[in-house]
Amino acid sequence: MKKQPIKNEKPTVTSAERIKRRNKWLEVTAWLLATVVLVFALVYFNFIAKEPEYVVYAEGDTCPNFTISTYNNEEETYTLHDSAGKVIVLNFWYTTCGPCVAEIPHFNALQEKYPDDIDVLIIHRVDPAEGEVIKKIEDMGWTDYKAIFAQDDKVFELGTVSLYHGLGGPISNPYPITVILDGKFRISKVRIGGMPADELEEAVLAAMNK
Repeated sequence: MKKQPIKNEKPTVTSAERIKRRNKWLEVTAWLLATVVLVFALVYFNFIAKEPEYVVYAEGDTCPNFTISTYNNEEETYTLHDSAGKVIVLNFWYTTCGPCVAEIPHFNALQEKYPDDIDVLIIHRVDPAEGEVIKKIEDMGWTDYKAIFAQDDKVFELGTVSLYHGLGGPISNPYPITVILDGKFRISKVRIGGMPADELEEAVLAAMNK
């Protein structure tokens, strides 16, 4: 009897061929993953986390003039050049920043100690909720403070950069930050993070040349 061929018989695959196919699949997968990672990195670093292109004024630079709105100043605004001849202390904060809130009293104490020599500005970060800053000032009992509570805004580089970032605030937005200017508006100190009272006074006296 003639032997009939077995239909649909699968060809035998050796172990070597299976390993070769698996390695090929792994190679293709690795290239695909590498491509995805590369594309993500290009998008992230060029568009998402790209450092903003603007001038940052650092220690030793002269701070340009600016005007910002205030919360407890009769003039309702503050202009830097109105403080000519004085040391200017700019402290950047926001209402829910614990370290920021904790250090504000000793900034005000320094303003009261040297009323004729310095102007202290406590500057809230951009875009607070309506009424948020005033409520915090009232809740903390700061309404009688001599330091000026002010509002950060986009004031540098034709209105595209906040005071915070223009004076060295990192893109990661850590708070608080303190910037001290001498009587000629030169930046004498930039302090990222909390600033103890003794360090603050020492930096102010140095800016006074005392």
